[in-house]
Amino acid sequence: MPPSAISKLQSAVSQVKQVNVLKTAQLEDSPTIKVCVRVRPFIKEEVEGQRSGGECKLCIDMPSETQVRILNFEDPDDESRAFEFDRCYWSHSSDHQFFATQETLQSELGVTMLEHAMNGFNNCIFAYGQTGSGKSYSVLGGKGEERGLLPRVVEGLFDHFAK
Repeated sequence: MPPSAISKLQSAVSQVKQVNVLKTAQLEDSPTIKVCVRVRPFIKEEVEGQRSGGECKLCIDMPSETQVRILNFEDPDDESRAFEFDRCYWSHSSDHQFFATQETLQSELGVTMLEHAMNGFNNCIFAYGQTGSGKSYSVLGGKGEERGLLPRVVEGLFDHFAK
């Protein structure tokens, strides 16, 4: 290979490395595992008593965007059941200071997932919890503004490729 071709190849490799370094530096979050929890509102079966025996009692508190506490009604000052997460989403009632909508999840998780996908990283949503705890709603959602994380990320991919 002629020296000029080797020089051009080395220059191209150097430029690609510089672009990759810039892309990685631009990512808001590094591509890592994030553990999040979402507190959902009571569902019809709970309110009407089919699951709760007619008594709904909120036993969760969210004092910050990263902590959830299980309340001990016998000792309200007991903080022995406090759990830390990368992010906690409160969707139980809209009057809470940390209330989170489907759009909140998209802006805080989905946008980052989309950026990582555009930069060559794989993404995975692993939703775990009891039946009826809101996993499908968070990931898939409903129609319109109630769309979940996955449809919003896919829409973002199509929008990106359409440009």
